[in-house]
Amino acid sequence: LNRQLDEQAAELLKAEKNQQRDDKEIQRLKMQLLERDESSRNQLDKELLHKELKDLNSKLEIEASTRKIAENQVKDMRKKVEDLTNSLEESRDTSNKLSTSNKKFK
Repeated sequence: LNRQLDEQAAELLKAEKNQQRDDKEIQRLKMQLLERDESSRNQLDKELLHKELKDLNSKLEIEASTRKIAENQVKDMRKKVEDLTNSLEESRDTSNKLSTSNKKFK
C-alpha cells in the first residue's frame, strides 16, 4: 500500500512538473504571440504613416504647382496691364498730337 502511495505521489509530482513545464511553454508562446502582434501593429503603423506622408507630399506638390501657375498668371496679367497702359498712353499721345495739329490748322 505504501509503495502504491509512493508511486502515485511520484506520478503526481511528475504530472505537476510536466504541468509547470507546459505552463511555462504556454506563457512563452503567449509572449511570442504578443511580440508578433506588436511587431505587426508597428509595421502597419509604419505603412500607414508612409502612405500618409506620400499623400501629404503629393498634396504639397499639387499646391506648389498650383501656386506656380497662379504666379505665372499674375505675371501675365501684369504684363497685359502694362501693355494696355502703354498702348493707352500712346493713344493719348497720338490723340493730343492730332488735337494740337487740328488747333494749328484752325
